[in-house]
Amino acid sequence: MKEWLEKALKKSTLSEEARMYLLGRGARSSDIERLGLVTWDSSLIDEECPDKEFEDRYGENGSRFNDSIIIPCYSPSGKLIGFEGRFFQKERKVKAKALKHYLKPAKWVPIWVGIQGATEKIDAGANIWIVEGIFDLFALSWVVPETDVILSTEGASCTWSRVKYLARWSRGVIHLVYDNDETGRNAIEGWVDEGGTRKKGALELLAKAGLHNVVDIRYQGKDPGQIWTDYGREGLERMFSHASF
Repeated sequence: MKEWLEKALKKSTLSEEARMYLLGRGARSSDIERLGLVTWDSSLIDEECPDKEFEDRYGENGSRFNDSIIIPCYSPSGKLIGFEGRFFQKERKVKAKALKHYLKPAKWVPIWVGIQGATEKIDAGANIWIVEGIFDLFALSWVVPETDVILSTEGASCTWSRVKYLARWSRGVIHLVYDNDETGRNAIEGWVDEGGTRKKGALELLAKAGLHNVVDIRYQGKDPGQIWTDYGREGLERMFSHASF
């Protein structure tokens, strides 16, 4: 299935409509190329999908992903482990904001967006900025030094596999820049679930793994992506003026 997905992504290109949308949301052409963002078009796929469960869920050759922006997810070693299809058209957003499909290795391999080529930089001491979504990644790329690494978890979740990856490779400062909502703050600080069980947040999990050079970046605004949309680069520089750029 991995080989089929890889071929499907290679056959795909990014539509002009999708490119203009991404540029408007803060992406740069270099970001688009580096992350391998494309638009899914099932009609271009000429090999039969080997996974019937995939077709039952997403239609023939993944037709439910059609016209969505595909965000490939890779393992730290560079292997494709899944992708997210994000709809940006107004008429599609009502039906579904995003669809996701992950291969079996994703159960034990850390999932990051932006990991391609990053491990070598991280091992050499690069500082890391961890955000929730790809649009936050785009936004911070305007103000974070190019020597640093920005990784998106595509959701507020610092899984143990991600913690172990950081514990193994990180030498620099880890900056946590999740959204300023309850979900984002819980993911960083921890929370108590409905059953009364205490759940550890990223700060506690990273400390448990021996990582103490971790900074919880507090800022004004909903999230970096929204700050970009509302105020542009100047707003990002102002909101994060206290951060260690």
